[in-house]
Amino acid sequence: MCSSDLGLLYSFSVLHVGNKDGKPRAYGYIDLSNDVRIFARLKGTDYKIGQRVNFELVQNPGENEPEFVFG
Repeated sequence: MCSSDLGLLYSFSVLHVGNKDGKPRAYGYIDLSNDVRIFARLKGTDYKIGQRVNFELVQNPGENEPEFVFG
């Protein structure tokens, strides 16, 4: 299907909760090339089922540790 840093979006949901930055966040299930499905945060909120997503390491302002996301 795809390389180790690429997956297909199986399902996702956008949550509107009281985050520090006040922005909605998306979370989804991503199918990886090795027949593994993972649950992860998505970068941004504009997605479609079946869309290819890339693995990214993001440093959020005010956070000590980077966060693994797909986008």
